[in-house]
Amino acid sequence: MAVQGQIAFVSFNGFRNFNGIDAVNIADPNKPVLLGDLVSAPVNVPHAPIALSGNTAYIADRNNGVQVVDISDPLNTQLLANIPTTSEANDVAVAEGYLYVAQGIEGVAIYDIDIPTDPEFVQYIETPAAALSITVSERIGAVSVDWVLEEDNGQIARSIIELHKLLLFLTH
Repeated sequence: MAVQGQIAFVSFNGFRNFNGIDAVNIADPNKPVLLGDLVSAPVNVPHAPIALSGNTAYIADRNNGVQVVDISDPLNTQLLANIPTTSEANDVAVAEGYLYVAQGIEGVAIYDIDIPTDPEFVQYIETPAAALSITVSERIGAVSVDWVLEEDNGQIARSIIELHKLLLFLTH
């Protein structure tokens, strides 16, 4: 879920395969009002992470990459593009015109999103294990990773100490 003003955008995976994003007016928290939904986006997970940039939502859709949705009219959201990823898109974050995608075993992918309908790949950041979640600010990003493999006398073993490690990096 992501909030912009008095509108909450919630990804969903419904019982009848109506997958997509709901726009909900939350001006009165006791009486939220469904404004509209996009059911054509193939969001493939129960609650996909969403990042907002202006009138665009970026939805992490695991094996289907990142869905790019126009949210300028909450009553009529539109799928703009799909960004394929080399591994599962677990989480997304946006800062300063860049999209950061935590994409599992492939680390973090960074895209220039000045043109939302045509995101431009910028670079990968390798991580020592699967990138699970990500957050960014103006200058610093943080990505949490699954467990890190360590080699001990030629044997690879899971390191309990390294479970869910948080890595920091400088943003663009």
